[in-house]
Amino acid sequence: MGNAPDPSLFLLDPRHEQVSGNVATSARRRNTELVPERTKSWELGTNIHFFDSKLQIDATYYYAKTFNQFYDPRISTTSLSTDMYLNGGRVDNTGVEMALRFDDSRGKWNYGTYLTWTWNKNKIVDLQFRDPVSGTMRDGNGLPMGGFGGVNNFLYEGGTLGDVYVTTIATDEHGFYKLNADGMIIADYDEKDMIYAGSTDAKHRLSWGGHLGWNGLTLNWLFTARLGGIAISKTQAILDYYGVSQDTADAREKGFFEFNGMKHVLHIIPSGIFHKDKLNLIGNGVLIEPRIFKQEIEELAAKGVDATQNLYVSKKAHLILPSHRMMDAANEQAKGNMKIGSTLKGIGPAYTDKIARTGLRVGDTLASDFRERYEMLKAQHLRMAKTLGFDVDTFRIDGMSL
Repeated sequence: MGNAPDPSLFLLDPRHEQVSGNVATSARRRNTELVPERTKSWELGTNIHFFDSKLQIDATYYYAKTFNQFYDPRISTTSLSTDMYLNGGRVDNTGVEMALRFDDSRGKWNYGTYLTWTWNKNKIVDLQFRDPVSGTMRDGNGLPMGGFGGVNNFLYEGGTLGDVYVTTIATDEHGFYKLNADGMIIADYDEKDMIYAGSTDAKHRLSWGGHLGWNGLTLNWLFTARLGGIAISKTQAILDYYGVSQDTADAREKGFFEFNGMKHVLHIIPSGIFHKDKLNLIGNGVLIEPRIFKQEIEELAAKGVDATQNLYVSKKAHLILPSHRMMDAANEQAKGNMKIGSTLKGIGPAYTDKIARTGLRVGDTLASDFRERYEMLKAQHLRMAKTLGFDVDTFRIDGMSL
């Protein structure tokens, strides 16, 4: 009488395993060189009781060294397996744990509360492990632990078990961003180019809980918090990509953006001007301040961007005139304490003229009577400003009168 030998002992292909008496293919490569983890540690702590043990204080400091640490790294995509358990090297852990607890009772009532705080830091000291295939010792620096969509967990000596590395933006030989056929920035998914983003390990953990009981009924609660460490959000990445996240909104509110290491301030010209193969249109719903428009074109030209090649302006787009800015200031002054905080850029009065069909449009600049029509609208604005009690003679724009 005796026990039958384990069928897995007769499997010649390490990619196979025995499951419920049957042979099955495993995506995990077998490692017959594994050894148990070993931990050497010491700790120093205290436990103090007050008021007949109603109030308790616990504090502990510990330091641990773990040898032959287990890892489950990802294997190269050229392999027939996806992963393989390895163990080796050393990981150190240092931490502090503190707890404060109070419990009491009164008649049929019992109640208590507790507060805990922990701090922990791990450090990879050694990543040497034995290769189960060749039997030689290997350096495990850069060990890939897996990830998703441009986010990976790599292990390096001196780092932590929660270190995260992310993709960067692809650049050319001049350090400029690479763009695809649609004019979108390209991510560099080469793992050797990934940059360190931080660790997912929390530096501090807090919890507060308690209980309230009466006559056999008990209500419990617990609140926990993680402080420190980074979080990875695929949802945030998708929202950023389409420009609909709060971060992208905040970037737009800056009034400028950076592209290929240069800072650009655009108020009228679309940011697509940097993509030479894209047409940029300023439609009839946009107001154009000629001075600012000219300034933006000149600044772009100074940075090597020729806006005249792919920028088109609708003839029906309305113009912001200097007298519109004067009207903005006059209207604001007339409101007294009821001022709305206008930017005094002339936007409101220009839209007013547009709706009233008295404003001037880009196409009007090509008409032979443009100067006459301009002077008529300017005179109208001057009369309206004087009616509001505004001193039109002292009004200046960049030191210049109307």
